[in-house]
Amino acid sequence: MTTTAAPTATTLPPDDGHPRRVAVDGGGEVLTFLETAEETGGARTRVAVELAPGSGTPPHTHTTYLERFDILEGTLTVEVDGRSQELRTGAVAEVPIGVVHRFVNASGRPVRFRVTLEPASRGFEEMQQIGAGLAAEGAVRGHLPKDLRHLGLLLRSSDIRLAGRLRLLTPVLWVAAAIGRRQGVDRRLRERYVRW
Repeated sequence: MTTTAAPTATTLPPDDGHPRRVAVDGGGEVLTFLETAEETGGARTRVAVELAPGSGTPPHTHTTYLERFDILEGTLTVEVDGRSQELRTGAVAEVPIGVVHRFVNASGRPVRFRVTLEPASRGFEEMQQIGAGLAAEGAVRGHLPKDLRHLGLLLRSSDIRLAGRLRLLTPVLWVAAAIGRRQGVDRRLRERYVRW
């Protein structure tokens, strides 16, 4: 992971009803897609994130894109390859492809940051919309879909590989994803929840 400090920080504008704003994790994480794969010709996906205290991700990797975090306001704890670091307003951190990482808001206040995926990930963009739709309809427990086919399809399409002890679930989730594809579940999820 590389980390640098930026000279100034910018806060996000208030919620203006942005058409690409989605709430996930029971509203603990609100994402606004600033740039999509289509808009950048596949170069990057850029997302503004508002993360509530206690919210975050489990350890995971990506095999097709790197992730860069630009902290706009607050403090975000990022763990990369087993090393934890608190990133404060103005800091930038980059996680290379294939490196185990996670992030969490361990502070008592919301944190705002930008995440850039390079190259872009259309699967990640769709996964966030589908996850938010499932949550809104009560089809999740905690922050995970109740249906293993949904979870497997979302992880597979967004190139999220669970790490640590959770990686033991990977074979089961990949089988569930394959079953879901054969049954047309992935197509139905896209038709129902993907708006852009």
